[in-house]
Amino acid sequence: MAASLHPDIHDRGLVELRDTADRVVAVSGTPADYAAVAGTVLAEAAIAPADFTLGPGDVSGRRIACAGKTAFALADGTVASLCLLDDDQGGRLLLRVDDTTTGAVTLGAPVAMGEISYESRDPG
Repeated sequence: MAASLHPDIHDRGLVELRDTADRVVAVSGTPADYAAVAGTVLAEAAIAPADFTLGPGDVSGRRIACAGKTAFALADGTVASLCLLDDDQGGRLLLRVDDTTTGAVTLGAPVAMGEISYESRDPG
């Protein structure tokens, strides 16, 4: 059965992500929650709602994208994931995506964290 969802329904969650994300971090692992991020951070940058673009999904539904950022490596390691964090409201890991492009980083060197996007697809 085919189904569709009104864009306003998709956007409610995506707007929450846009409005509450404070920081993007490159991490060496795949943390499951906010507390697990702390020991894995290799680079970080501040983000704001203006860094996000909300629009139609590539496949269906709606898509949100956070602009890429560059930061300096805080430690040596290999980037496995990029995470969007809400450092307020008790700390929340809002979105984690696998990063297969950044690779190894060296303390003090620039780290290019590419665009992070998420698509909320129509059901069915």
